[in-house]
Amino acid sequence: MESQKELHFQRLRESLEQIPSLRGLTAFSSEFKNWKSRTQQSIETIFGSEHPYSKMFHALVFLEDRVSYGPSESLWELIDKETFEKDLDQAQRIIENALEEVGIIPEITPPVEIQKPPEIPSVISQLTNVLPQTRGVDIPQVIMGLEDLGLKPEQKTEAEKLAKELYAEIKGQKRWPILAYIIEKIKAIGKPVYERVALPLLLDMIKKELGIRQ
Repeated sequence: MESQKELHFQRLRESLEQIPSLRGLTAFSSEFKNWKSRTQQSIETIFGSEHPYSKMFHALVFLEDRVSYGPSESLWELIDKETFEKDLDQAQRIIENALEEVGIIPEITPPVEIQKPPEIPSVISQLTNVLPQTRGVDIPQVIMGLEDLGLKPEQKTEAEKLAKELYAEIKGQKRWPILAYIIEKIKAIGKPVYERVALPLLLDMIKKELGIRQ
C-alpha cells in the first residue's frame, strides 16, 4: 500500500510540472484528458474520494456548460479558454496544497499568483448589528437562515452542504485556499445565500481570532 502511495506521490509531482505544457490545449485534447484522469486518480488514492482535495479537483469543469448535440474541439470558444485557464490555476493550487500537506515540496513549481483571502474585514461593520458580539454562530442557526430565501430544493441542498463544509474548515485548519474555494461555490448560488451563510461564519471566526468572543 505504501509503495502504491509513493507511486501516486510521484505522479502528483509530475502532474504539477506538466501544467505549463497544458496551457494552449483544450479540454477535448487527449493529452489533457489523460492528465486529468491520472491526477484525479492520484489525489483520490492518497487522500480518499471524500477528502476536500478530491472533491475540489473533481468539481473543476475546465469547460463552459452548454447545450449541444456533441461537444467537440470545433466548438471551443474564448469563454471556454478562460474557464480552462482558470480551472488549471485552481488545479495547480490544489495539487500544491496537497503535496505541501503531506510534506512533499515539489522541486519544480511553476510560478503562480498567490490567491488572496476574501476581504472579510470590510463587511464587519455592516454585520455587527446582526450578530451580537458575545454570541457564537452555529451551523443549525446558519442553515435555518436559508429557509426564507425561496431557494430551489437542489440549491438549498447544495447551500446546506457548503455551509457544513465551510463550518468544518473554520473549526478545523482554516486553510485559506479551501475557504476561498467554498466561498466561491456559495457565491455562485446567489448573493443572499452568501450573506446568510459565508459572512456570518467568517465574521464569527474573525471575532474569535480578535478575542471578541470565546
